[in-house]
Amino acid sequence: MSLKEHSEETLSWRKLHLSRAKLKAISQTSAFMAGFAMVAMVEMDLESTDPYPRWLLVAFSACTTTLVAVHLFALVISTCLLPHFDALARLDIKNLGFESPQKSLHSYVEAAWILSTVVGTLLSLVEVVLVVWIKFLPLNPNNMEKNDMSSSEAAITSSSIMLAVGLLFIVFAVHFYYTLVVHKTDCQTEKLKELDYITKIL
Repeated sequence: MSLKEHSEETLSWRKLHLSRAKLKAISQTSAFMAGFAMVAMVEMDLESTDPYPRWLLVAFSACTTTLVAVHLFALVISTCLLPHFDALARLDIKNLGFESPQKSLHSYVEAAWILSTVVGTLLSLVEVVLVVWIKFLPLNPNNMEKNDMSSSEAAITSSSIMLAVGLLFIVFAVHFYYTLVVHKTDCQTEKLKELDYITKIL
């Protein structure tokens, strides 16, 4: 086996195991997040006498439904693809490039990964903010002691914290993918140099 063929085979195995690891992470994350959203909706105790704004209830319903749909869609993709990757990873195949599905199914893996980790996480942050507003908003400030925070202040405080966390998450995601792209570019550059060196020797 030539050095070029060995490098391609190693790269194929690496992509296979990376896709497999992503699908496993998607399965766990999406199942947990979807379950959390469903429990939040089912356990939400709404009273007809509480002064809930219509926009708040509509936003909570839409966010919960979208969150569950996004994670379930990612979970379906993961459930359909993971058995094929697991079965192939257990085989001892020399020419993995002809058997591996990561090339034709790569877009599905990446779509599920983005839905679960990026879109789903942002929706989960919004979900927490809406739950906090629904829980604290009905509290009557007149029944609180003078030094206690009002219900709106408690909700605003929680919203500010989640906004900071959301911005931190976006910064981390952008930096992570930038670092990943730079790493892939450096690896490709090193491979091109290696191939150029081999070509000159031959």
